[in-house]
Amino acid sequence: MRHLGTFAVGLLLGIIVGALIWASQPRPASGRAPTPHVGAVYEWTPFAAPTGPARTPEATPWPPATPPPATRTEPAQVAVPVTPKPSPGPTRRVRGTATWYCGSVCTRGYPSGLYAAAGAELRTGDWRGRRVRVTAGGRSVVVTLVDSCRCKGERVIDLYAGAFRRLAPLSRGVVGVTVSW
Repeated sequence: MRHLGTFAVGLLLGIIVGALIWASQPRPASGRAPTPHVGAVYEWTPFAAPTGPARTPEATPWPPATPPPATRTEPAQVAVPVTPKPSPGPTRRVRGTATWYCGSVCTRGYPSGLYAAAGAELRTGDWRGRRVRVTAGGRSVVVTLVDSCRCKGERVIDLYAGAFRRLAPLSRGVVGVTVSW
C-alpha cells in the first residue's frame, strides 16, 4: 500500500510539473495554441525552457518545395562510348563426333542444359568454363565446358542431352561435329 501512495504522489507531481512547463510556453496573440497542419513540421520543443524573446512556431512544409542542392566530393564521371572490337572468330577447330550423356539427373546445378564434357583435344589451356560452338549438319549450339570425358576414337565431346537435342534427336546417339572456339 505504501508503494501505491508513493506512485500516486509521483504521478501527481509529474502532472503538475508538466502543466507548469506547458503554461510557460509562448502563445500566439490569440491566446490559443497553434493548430497543426497536415504535412507541417514544427520547430518547437514543449519541454525546453524559453531562452529568448517569445516566438511563434513556424510551419515548414514537408517535403521541402525545392530539394537541397547536391554536393559532390568527386569530379563527375562522363560515360565514354566504347566501340566493341570485332570478334576475331574461332581460332581453334576440332572435327570429330559427339555423343550425349546425362539426362535430368546431373543437370541440377546447370538448369539450361547447354553444357558439355570435353575430350582430350578440347582440354587445352584454361578449358573449364570455356564456351565453344558445336556445329552439326547446319545446326549449331554454344555450350560451356564443365566436365571432362574419356572420349575415345573420333569422339571429341559429350553433350548434355539438352544441347544434343538442338543438333539431332537423342535417338540418333552419335553425330559428326565441328567444335570451334
